[in-house]
Amino acid sequence: MASGLFVILDDIATLFDDVAAMSKLATQKTTSLWHTLSPQKGGVSFSLLKSPILSVAKADQTPAPARECAV
Repeated sequence: MASGLFVILDDIATLFDDVAAMSKLATQKTTSLWHTLSPQKGGVSFSLLKSPILSVAKADQTPAPARECAV
């Protein structure tokens, strides 16, 4: 019974190791992307993304379909 507990704990530790490795790789890829797209290197300026969206036109919204209630 105790060996089963150690197997489960080992599986959990392996899962955490895999998640840590994937997080490290994702961080490296994101960092390299931001360095590539930085305005100092002729990339895209993200200052436009900081402005808030003030309104959304009603014509762009579609109404939800009506559902009949069977009681």
